[in-house]
Amino acid sequence: MKIAARHLHRRGGVMIGDVVGLGKTMMATALARMFEDDLGYETLIICPKTWNRCGNATALNTACAEKANIGIRPERHMRKHGISEPEFERRHQCKANSILAIEKSEEFDDWRELIRLYMVRRTRSFIIEHYTAEDDNGRRYIADNDGEKRYFPKRMPISLKFAVDEADPDDRYARLYSAEMVDQINALHVPRYGMGLYVDPLAEKTATAAERKLIDNLGRAGKRLMGFCRTNLFKRLESNGFSFLQSIDRHILRNQIYLYAIETRWTCR
Repeated sequence: MKIAARHLHRRGGVMIGDVVGLGKTMMATALARMFEDDLGYETLIICPKTWNRCGNATALNTACAEKANIGIRPERHMRKHGISEPEFERRHQCKANSILAIEKSEEFDDWRELIRLYMVRRTRSFIIEHYTAEDDNGRRYIADNDGEKRYFPKRMPISLKFAVDEADPDDRYARLYSAEMVDQINALHVPRYGMGLYVDPLAEKTATAAERKLIDNLGRAGKRLMGFCRTNLFKRLESNGFSFLQSIDRHILRNQIYLYAIETRWTCR
C-alpha cells in the first residue's frame, strides 16, 4: 500500500492491478480513507451495478493533473514522425511531458511506459517471497500487528471428471467438446468486434481526417477484439458446458440488440 500511496501522492493517480485474492478492495478503501482524512479528498467509486451488490468496487483515483510534468514523453511517437519537442507542442498545444501528450500517441511502448509509472501489480508468488515468514513446518505466513499468523493456503488442483458418450446423439456435451465445435468457434465472424471490416468504400473515400482516424482505429482494434472474443469462448468452453452455453446466449442477445439499434437508427433517418 505504501507504493500505491506514493504514486497517488506524487503523480495524482494509481492503478492497483494485483492478482485475485490479494486485497485490492481493502487497499483501495484504506487509501481512500487516508487521503480523505489527511488531505480532505472525496472518493468517487465507478463500477458496474453488480459490483455494488457484492461490495467489490475498487475505483480510486484523484483528478490527475493532465498538464503536469510526468517525467516522460511519447518518444516512440515523436521518433516515428520525426518531430522535435517544440514542434510536437506546437502541433498539439500541450507539453510533451504530460499525460495529454501521451494521449496523442498510438505507439504501444509509449502507453506501456505511462502505465509503468502508475500501476502497482503484485502476484501471489511475489507476496509470498517478499512479505512472508516461514514457520517450523515450512508453511508461509504473514503476522498481524497483534502477532496472529495468517497462512497462505497451498493450492491443490482437483480434476472433476464426467462421462461423455460420443455415440449418443442426445449427449450435448459430447457435441460441445467435439472437433467440429472448435472449428465453428474459429470460424465465427463476430462482426460486432470487427466494425472496421464493414466500412462503406464509397463513404471512406470522402471521410474527413477525424473520420479516417476513427476508421483506422477500428481496423487495428478489431483484429485484437475478434481474437479475444474467440479466446474467451474457448475459455468458457474449457470451464464447463453450462458457462459456454450461457456465453453463447448472451452473444446472441447482444447481437439482436445491436441489430435493433442499427435498424432503428436507419428508420429514424
